[in-house]
Parts: sequence; structure tokens; C-alpha cells
Amino acid sequence: MPPAPGQTALDGPKGTHSPFTAALLSHLTERGVEIQQVMTQVRADVYDQTHDAQLPWGNTNLIGSVYLNPAPVQTATAPSSPAAVSAVASTSSTADATGVEVEFWRSVKDSDKPDELHAYLTKYPNGQFKSLALARLAEIKDGPSTTSRNLSEVDPKTFTAEADEATEDQLHLDRNQRRDVQRRLTRLGFKTRITGHFDDHTRDQMKKWQEARGYPVTGYLNDLQHKALLSEVVATADADDHSGDRPDRSEHRHIAHYRSHHRGSPHYRRSGGNPGAFMGHVIGGMVGGMFR
Repeated sequence: MPPAPGQTALDGPKGTHSPFTAALLSHLTERGVEIQQVMTQVRADVYDQTHDAQLPWGNTNLIGSVYLNPAPVQTATAPSSPAAVSAVASTSSTADATGVEVEFWRSVKDSDKPDELHAYLTKYPNGQFKSLALARLAEIKDGPSTTSRNLSEVDPKTFTAEADEATEDQLHLDRNQRRDVQRRLTRLGFKTRITGHFDDHTRDQMKKWQEARGYPVTGYLNDLQHKALLSEVVATADADDHSGDRPDRSEHRHIAHYRSHHRGSPHYRRSGGNPGAFMGHVIGGMVGGMFR
């Protein structure tokens, strides 16, 4: 959860967690507390501990109550067999733990604070988001990110609507639009070749992008995800283009050479300045002169 606009996320004393991480860890596993209440408590703790200097800021698309660690329910039903009770308890415990981990990861995945990502890795050393956490740490270590995202206008349905081959076909993306998708993914750190063809590598990178954004992971786009990708703000230079559609620099040099050396000739004027047409006029003149 980032700080409020205009604020900077604060570090804790050396060797300790940041105020946000410390507050999150103290409240995340409380039983019977709805997730919005958890984050409200975290926000209040951070605001108090930093003496009003940091107020965690967040957006949500939740449309119902979510309990990551529900309170135990007392029932008056007849006791089940020990094996059945054990199986139910194990299933419930696994579901709760998975939900807590997912929410923990969502709260720190965009953080620029290494200690918050290390807190996740410490609590879940073999967690399902371990590779993403390590990649984020490597990105922070290599220097400030050259990309930024603007997800404030993303339709909440984007996080739940499934995408498949049919939904992607409905977009009617032409080759240039597919190249644009590949270029945007590459600029955001999900590097792929800019070919205009969605090969297996592009699909894999698309899945990583979907996973990082919290969208359904399929490797295909739908209208909502395509609009979300177009809305992301990227502050980088153009990605390298390997498609071969554009003339290289040597070709441009040859064109400039012809124009500078033959600009005054009648062949050049008849060719309209086009090097190919110019050479055609020259060769045609030579052949014609041989048979006069």
C-alpha cells in the first residue's frame, strides 16, 4: 500500500521493519477481522507511529466482506469422526493461509522498500510469489525503476473477467496493434520480440504481466485487459524493433548520397527524387543509347 500522494514511504530504524511493514505484520493474522478493517488499523498505526508524516493510501475493488483469518464457528451438530474433523480443519487452514499470503503479497508487491519484500520472503520462504519478490528486489538493487504505472482508472471487472482466444479475436488486433502490445509489455519489463505475432514467448510474458497486475492469468487478452495495458504510463525510450519493417541507417545514407550527388540531373528530376526510379531512368537511358 503506497503512501498518500506527495508523501514518501518511511524507513524504520536500522535493522527493523518500516512502519508500514511492522503494522501490517501485527494485524494481518488477526482472527475474525474483515480485511478492510485490517487495512484501516494498519493505516491508523502507521499514521500515528510516523507522527502524521505517512498515511498509507490504497484503492480497492472488493464488493463483499473478506476474512483472511475467520473466527472459529461454533455449531451444535453431532461430532464427526476424528478423520473427518481433521480433513475439514486441514482444508480450512490451507485456504486461510493462502488468502493471507495473497493479501500480504498484494500489499508489498509494488513497494520500493526492500525490507517489505524481505518480510514476505521471511514469512513465506517458499511462497507462490517468491520469484516475483526476488525479481522486484533485483530491480530495486539495480536502480530506480524507469517505468511507472497508472492503474487508477482500471475497470474493477478487469480483475475478474477471464480472457481466452475468443475474447482476443474479438479485439481484431492488426499486426501493428499486436506490435504495440509487445512494445508496451517490453517497456514494462516483460521483454518480448516486437514481431506483430503472439508466439509462445509473448504468451509467457503476457501471463507474467497478468499475474503481476492481479488479472486472470491466461496468456490471452480481452477488451478490459487491453484497455488496462494501454492506460499504463511508461517513461522509457522506444523498445528495440526486430521486425525488419523499417529501413536501416545504411539505407538512409545511400538515399542521402544519391540525392546530394544527382539532384541537378534530368534523370533525378524525372524520378521525383526516388533513388529506385532514378536508377531506372539512368539504366533505361544507357540501354536506349546502345540501340540508337
